Amino acid sequence: MNTEEITWKEKKKFLKGLNTSEELLKEALNKSSKTEKKSLENIANIFFSPLSQRIPLIFPKASNKLQQAILQSGMNILSISYLSIILFTSTLVLFLGTTIGILSFYTVSIWHGFILGIFLSITTEMVFLFYPFCARRNRQKELEEEAPFIINHCSALSNAGLKTASIFQILNNIPYYPAFSIYCKRIENYENYLHLSLAESIKKTAETNPSPKIKKFLLEWAQVIDEKKDQKSFLKEKAKNSVNVYHQQKSFLRSYKNTWGEIHRFLKVFSLRTGQLIAIPVIIVGVVFLFQTSNTNNSYFFIILTSIFLIGWLPVLIDTLYTLKKYQKQETSFVSLIKDLVQERNILKLENNYTILNPEVNKLKNQYKMGIPIEKALETFARDTKNPLIQATISMSLEAKKSGADLYNTIYELGNSKILRKILQS
Repeated sequence: MNTEEITWKEKKKFLKGLNTSEELLKEALNKSSKTEKKSLENIANIFFSPLSQRIPLIFPKASNKLQQAILQSGMNILSISYLSIILFTSTLVLFLGTTIGILSFYTVSIWHGFILGIFLSITTEMVFLFYPFCARRNRQKELEEEAPFIINHCSALSNAGLKTASIFQILNNIPYYPAFSIYCKRIENYENYLHLSLAESIKKTAETNPSPKIKKFLLEWAQVIDEKKDQKSFLKEKAKNSVNVYHQQKSFLRSYKNTWGEIHRFLKVFSLRTGQLIAIPVIIVGVVFLFQTSNTNNSYFFIILTSIFLIGWLPVLIDTLYTLKKYQKQETSFVSLIKDLVQERNILKLENNYTILNPEVNKLKNQYKMGIPIEKALETFARDTKNPLIQATISMSLEAKKSGADLYNTIYELGNSKILRKILQS
């Protein structure tokens, strides 16, 4: 029996003793190497770790369900440590609740204090026990909603020439799919730490994913890799189907969510701009003048006060709507720009009229002529547009280039993918 086989068996035995899985352990170790261990987790383990290790032996089924919920919810904590936190917190609440209860009800009966302490302790324990299951359900909803766009993003990166491992690496490094990035990290961990094949890593990761859509997608992808079929064709077909399904299933609730998404985008644009610099003095002057010249008991006072605020914030509203309209024009021109860029494959050959983006494109060409690296020039271009969609596309494309992707193809594929997402969510 060789050393490798002994090491593997010892590893499995060790994991079984910890009541955890390989990927969760790697995530916990990886995280602890970068940041300090949380004080609550540390203290809880000191007091309750021995008892927490016995609980899975007494309640194996319940412990296994809790472990799976923690794993699928994306919580970076071992199940043993989480049990220690539950025991520590509920015990602390028991003593604090009992003390407060006795001090509050000592004139009636001290038993009321004990009852309050027990009630608060049990409530705390139940909240902690159910939290991973609620977190898993929320993550599942988020993944289900993001599934079509994740698949389209994978297809775009594949069309840009990236290898499968690099696709997961990029999706893990960018901030646009936080619910999915942890599974990309698990695939990396399986490959790097456990030395599994890419297909096997994807399969094992799929089993821990709470979203049926993502799970099915990953398992099918792993099968394509095993059978050595064309991954680009597979991803392209899956992307097309996912978009069609998303469009067909577009319900009132989803439209409602997308509307709130647009409001959120509106509020992000709602920053310190010229409109607000005009609005604030107008409101201050109007309010001061109103209080000095009017009686606060007057029935028209609050109507006039409200009108001052509405008139004062009108420039802000106009300025924000103007910015959103500007974004739309920029994105329309950006489609033409990336199409020309992938065809010409040379920034200096961009001679068409890109309307609102012409100043930024001219600056991009001038910087490139001066010998500034294309990566730096594109970063400046994206920053000058102040457009979130363009900035995200350039940022992800440059990240993909580090992994060997063709820059021009990546910008084209990701740009179209981002714009498609915006159209679907409108």
